[in-house]
Order: sequence, then structure tokens, then C-alpha cells
Amino acid sequence: MSIASAIHDLLSSAVRREQPGATVLRRASDADASWWRRVLRYERCGPAVWGWMLDAGHALDLPAHVRALLKDDAQLALGQSLRVAPQLARIAMLAARCGVRVMALKGAARLLAGAHTAASRTMDDIDLLVDDRAGAELLHRALQCEMGYAVVEHIPGHHHLDAIALPGWLPVEIHTRLARRHGADGARVDIWQDAREVEVGGAPVWLPSPAALAEHTLAHATASRMLRYTLRDVIDVAAVVSDPQVDLARVSAFVHASVERRAMETLLGAAHVLDARVPAARVPEASWRAVRRVGRLRAEIAVRVQGRHAARRLIAAGGALAEGSPRAVIAYALARR
Repeated sequence: MSIASAIHDLLSSAVRREQPGATVLRRASDADASWWRRVLRYERCGPAVWGWMLDAGHALDLPAHVRALLKDDAQLALGQSLRVAPQLARIAMLAARCGVRVMALKGAARLLAGAHTAASRTMDDIDLLVDDRAGAELLHRALQCEMGYAVVEHIPGHHHLDAIALPGWLPVEIHTRLARRHGADGARVDIWQDAREVEVGGAPVWLPSPAALAEHTLAHATASRMLRYTLRDVIDVAAVVSDPQVDLARVSAFVHASVERRAMETLLGAAHVLDARVPAARVPEASWRAVRRVGRLRAEIAVRVQGRHAARRLIAAGGALAEGSPRAVIAYALARR
């Protein structure tokens, strides 16, 4: 077993709430902090792993540099989680003054819906959806003019406006639609159907229904071949689909109609391993083996290839092969033409 694969296997065991084997622990402990950091950059499950290690009493089994990395991830997640509500409240108040209806998406929506607890998951940004482009642009300008946000990333032709940020707070992306391509799975989610209005700091924020949140989580997790089957995506799918309020028939129909049906079913099967309330169309352990194959290969590339662009291209190509799906290989080949 290589050291990179051992790192992924240790993370995978912790996500499954299982004690890592002695060989896995020994090999993964041989890796320095830079290797752990590179694998965690893709798997993005540090807070969940640290939480289980503490609860199960296995934290001291890890080398000090690994404990420090995981603890830092958990502290970062806690700080980010505590910022979401006050930051979103201020944005929502401004949106209300502008006459704009705003919906929380992705990590912010899952946090507000109770699918995740503070310190269990890091967040790259706060994703918001405005149901018309004019309203999105109005709010985007108002956040810059009235609250001091500034553009930090410009991506022309994207499904969201330029990312904006305010020092000390999370970056914000205001989406005008759910997917870059109109035919993509994300675009099929009827996100406003049965949406719920909640108050955050006294300001109105909309949340997707449990079923829509599950559909969007699955669509987002399978949209990229560079980051398919990450451990955090498995955790996210388990968290939202296991919600008793989810309309499973609606989610099943969404999955069956998807061009990424196999990938979604693999994620659901792996998520079933974490929570038996998640319905599994495929054998759960077979799904987890697919997650493990793709994740191990991703780890090997992450620690050996220095350039991020080159690494991502190799991860996408290798992941299609490791997934073991002819459709995935053909789709990747066609995408590169």
C-alpha cells in the first residue's frame, strides 16, 4: 500500500466511523504535512474526520502534525459557520430593501436547514440565488456600494456574477441560475418549488425544499469529473438525502432522468454506508469501492504532481478510468475533443 493511498484509506475509515487498520495508520503516519494537506485539499473532509477521531478516542493515534492539520480544519469550519448567519442577515436586509428575493444554496442552505452542524464542514463561500438577473445585478452593485464588498474573481459567461468579498467574512457568489449549461442536471432542479422562507437575524431568506436541496447536492457533486466522489460529497449527500422530509420519489425520478445517473447512484450507495436511511440503487459496498478507487488515484496524483492545472487534468482522466464506467470514459474523451 502506498503512503498516498493510506492517507485516503484513513480518511475513508474515519468518515465511515470505523477504526483504521494498523497498516493504514502506520503508512499514513509516515506522510509529512504537505502530503496530508494535498489530499485534504481535494477530499475536504478534515472537520468530519477530526470530530469522529475525538469522539472515538483515536485522535492520539495520529502524528502531531496530522492532528494539527485536522484541528485547524475544524476550527476554520467553526469560524466560518459562526459567520454565516450574521453575514447572511446583513445581505438579506439589503436585499429586502432592494426588493430582491434571495435564496441560500449549497453549504449555507445545508447549514441553515440543519443538515450540518458548526465545525463539521468548511465552506468556500456563501452561494446565493436571485430569481432574475436584473435583481441579482442590483444586489451585486448594492453590496459593493453600500457594504464595501469588492470583486475578487471574474469568470465571464458563468452562471453566477463575479465573486465578491468583504475582509473578515466569507466570499459571496450571487447566482442567476443553477448551472452554467442550461441542459445540465443542476438546471433541471425546480429550486423554487415548495421553497421555504425563514428569518435570519430578522431578515427573510429562502431555502430550497428538502427534495430540491437533495437534487441540487447530487447535481453539484457529479458536475465535475475533477472532483467526483470526494469524501465531503458523500457526507453531504448522506446528510441531505437522509432527511425524513425529503420526497424520495421525486429525488429518484430526478436521478433516473440524469445523464449522470450512474454517478448519482454510486454516491447514494456510498452515502447509504454512512446512513441507512439513504436509499441505495446499487450495492452500497460496491459503491464505496468506486469512491475508494477514484479517491486513492486522486491522492496519488495530488502528492506527486506539483502543478495544480496538470494535476486536475490527470485526476479527471484517471478518475474516469478508476470509476470503471464505460460511459464516464467515453464522456471524458468526447469532452477533450
